[in-house]
Amino acid sequence: MQIWRTSLDDFIALVEPLDDSAWAQPTPCPGWTVGDVVAHVIDLEAHFTGDPRPDHLPDWGELPHVSTDMQQFIEIGVDARRGSPPAQLRDELRNVADRRAAQLRDADLRRPVMWFVGEIPLERLLGMRAFDIWTHEQDIRSALNIPGGLDSAGALVAWDRIRDTLPFIWGKKVGTTQTLRIVVTPPGPAGTLTLAPVGDRIGYDDSATPEIEVELTFGDLAARGAGRIPAEQVVVTVTGDQDLARRFLQELVFTP
Repeated sequence: MQIWRTSLDDFIALVEPLDDSAWAQPTPCPGWTVGDVVAHVIDLEAHFTGDPRPDHLPDWGELPHVSTDMQQFIEIGVDARRGSPPAQLRDELRNVADRRAAQLRDADLRRPVMWFVGEIPLERLLGMRAFDIWTHEQDIRSALNIPGGLDSAGALVAWDRIRDTLPFIWGKKVGTTQTLRIVVTPPGPAGTLTLAPVGDRIGYDDSATPEIEVELTFGDLAARGAGRIPAEQVVVTVTGDQDLARRFLQELVFTP
């Protein structure tokens, strides 16, 4: 719970001082301004607090960035708040953060709760929310050229999520059994990850000799994983099979 609250507090601290013009700036999140990103964070926290969903039907023809059922579910709460004054959204954000924290204060983190694809433990939900909030903090920082947030608790959650996902991306999405070494450089979490066959699947094996090596920053790795930058914009150094490395960058996106 503490990581979730810290991530949310970091997000609030970022958006609190922004002027009205900043709220209207487009972000790397397709179709969303800074204000829309804030509305999204409000909406999901309100949803998990138990608030009723907004009684609102967007004009889907005006929202070409929305193409899936999950995206439609998410967009309703954003579109319902679209155009709201920043002061109103700031108040709503602080209010829902405090109400959700009070609700979680004595909660059993092992109890099952509903997620979009079924029941998951509350602890896992809060980790996913921390990751989502941190990612959207980075969206706003990118939109407004405000670097930072790469050494936070949310960044560590993102690092864990990325590490958990990379074997699936390399083994299933790219579909190879070659050994890949990923060198992740700061700012932010950093380290060397070696993906190789482990039994009948791809896993981590630090003793394996890499056939391909890619080196990139944590910021680019996280941004590409969230689909915020195209593969060709990732600054990467490749040793070995260039085509396979490009496929890895193409398939790296893992957020909905």
